[in-house]
Order: sequence, then structure tokens, then C-alpha cells
Amino acid sequence: MRVISIVTVLGSIATLTGGVSGAQVSPIYPSSSTKLPKSELVKQSLNIESEAAAIALAMKLVGCEVLTPKHTDADTLSSVAELPQTIPPTAIRHRADSDATPFLSGTIVGSWVWDVELPNVAIAINTKSGLALSLQAKRVKVRLSATNGDLISILFESEVADGAEQELAPYPDAKMAAEYIGRGGEEVWHALVGQPKLSLADALGCIHTQFGLGKFQEIRAHCVMWSMMGQAQRPAWSVHVRGLDASQDVESSTEAQQRLESGKARFSELGEPLAEESTIPLSLRNHLRHVVFDDTGEWYTAGTTPQPARLLDSEMKKVEELLKQSRKSTPAVTAPSQGGK
Repeated sequence: MRVISIVTVLGSIATLTGGVSGAQVSPIYPSSSTKLPKSELVKQSLNIESEAAAIALAMKLVGCEVLTPKHTDADTLSSVAELPQTIPPTAIRHRADSDATPFLSGTIVGSWVWDVELPNVAIAINTKSGLALSLQAKRVKVRLSATNGDLISILFESEVADGAEQELAPYPDAKMAAEYIGRGGEEVWHALVGQPKLSLADALGCIHTQFGLGKFQEIRAHCVMWSMMGQAQRPAWSVHVRGLDASQDVESSTEAQQRLESGKARFSELGEPLAEESTIPLSLRNHLRHVVFDDTGEWYTAGTTPQPARLLDSEMKKVEELLKQSRKSTPAVTAPSQGGK
């Protein structure tokens, strides 16, 4: 298995002044010769007619059994009805006027959806090693198709300690994200899976087994019929973890490879230490998107596409200053004289 480099040297830092486009940090994919087994999908259809049904389905897809108020022990609660909710879960049915799902937003905009919001969610991440990890979210937003119950998207906003929250660069819209993800024809999202076999908690368990989850601010997840480099379509989770703590030390590629093969790697170990790391904007290296097969629970690949729609203003100022310094240090080129003139 290959080590994934979170921090990749960009072709030309000058391209950042016009936005991130053209300075993509490409994902590391398995060889194009790797054959993916064909997967048959039997799609279930659910007609969600009530707010309660939408909330129940959203909780199942996220993988949380209870909604817990802050600082409440989830183990002591047996049902949602018993919870002293200060902010109750909500579900709103409406016709979608916009959607950020790459490749598929055109089929979602204009359709009827349920937008479910689950406050103060706690989910347990189980791993193959038997260790459990509890993740707390201040809110989880789930979008479902109102006509057939298809899962459209999940946004998991993590509970972050005061003062530890980063400012995240804007996420690209659906068209831009699809362009970044599908660049070179490598990765395509063909359709929504519908009712995934795995929950988000299950998919995160697969990721945690391989890398560890570390500290993060949000997760954007979709479960789609997915293919890469012309291989057969398979149901897969795309799990984009954003707001990673990029200040953690990064081990050498050799050490990271050894830990990856032993199943003990962490996010902070998936890269090669670079002297130029401090010059690469944080927004380009504090996130990682994973692909986990829904039919087998197998982690397959990861990378840093899609990149943000644009850098933060503070990062752009640093890039512009670096460009100025670079121009000053570059010696002027004098045109050769012609004919002794």
C-alpha cells in the first residue's frame, strides 16, 4: 500500500494568485491496472412522508442511536423521547433550489428533499482492533430525497474546543468540485446509492482503522455509485475530512509506510516532511478525502481533491508577499546585444 502525501509541492505558487484552480494537489490513486470487482446494487426505495420518519432515517444513516445534549452521558439514555432536548432535531421538506453534490447536483436541484438537522450528536466509531472512539458533533445536517429516501449528503460539524477552531476556506460548488475530482477522467460519481449498507459511523471506522481520525472540524460525506479510470461502478462513500490539525509532526515516508502497513498510521503521518511546508497555504493541506467501498467496508484511496474554491484572504496576502520576494531574488535577464550596437 502506498503512502499518501498530504503536502505536495505545487507546480507554480504564482497560479495561486488567481485562485486555487490550476494548483491542485492531486490524489494518490492505485495503479490503473488494479481491477475492481463488479458490484451488483439492489436499490431500495422509501417514501418519507413525515418529519419523524425523516429524522429516524437520518439518524440511521449517520449511525447515531440517540441525540445527546451537551455534557450528557449517552449510555444513560434509552430513547429520544427521554432526552431533555433544548434544541430538538428538525426536518424540513422543500423543493431544492441548490445542491453541492459533485456530478449529481443537476438531478437533485428542483426535486423534493428533506433537510434534517440533528443537534448535539454522539456516534461511536468501532474499529477492527476492538477500540472504540466517540465523536461529538455540535450538529449533523443530512439531506434525503423525499420521494425515495436516497441519501444525498451528510455534513458532520465537529464539537471543537473554544479557541481551537480554524477558519475554513470556502468549499467549491458542485460544478467546480466535479471538475477537480474528475480531472483526467479518473474519478466519476454516477448516481446516488440510495440506502447505503454502511452508516457514516461504519465508514469512519474503516478510516480510523487505517489512519486514525485525529482532530477535525467537519466531514462532508456522500454515498454514490463510483468508478475510477473506467473500472466497473461500485457503491462507495466519499468522506472528506476538513479542518485537520496540520500542525502535528509528520513522520518520514519510510516510517509512515511501516505504520500504514501495520494498520497504526495516523493522519499526521501520511506525508513527507518538506522544508517548504510553511509556504504552502494551510487551506491546501488541512483536509483529506477518503473513498471507502460500501459493499465491503474496504478503504480504497484518499487524496486532497477537491481543493477549496479560493484561499482565505490572509493566505492570499502571504502568497502575494512570497511572490514579491521571489521576483526580487530572481536576477534580471539582459537581452544580448545585436551587431555591436
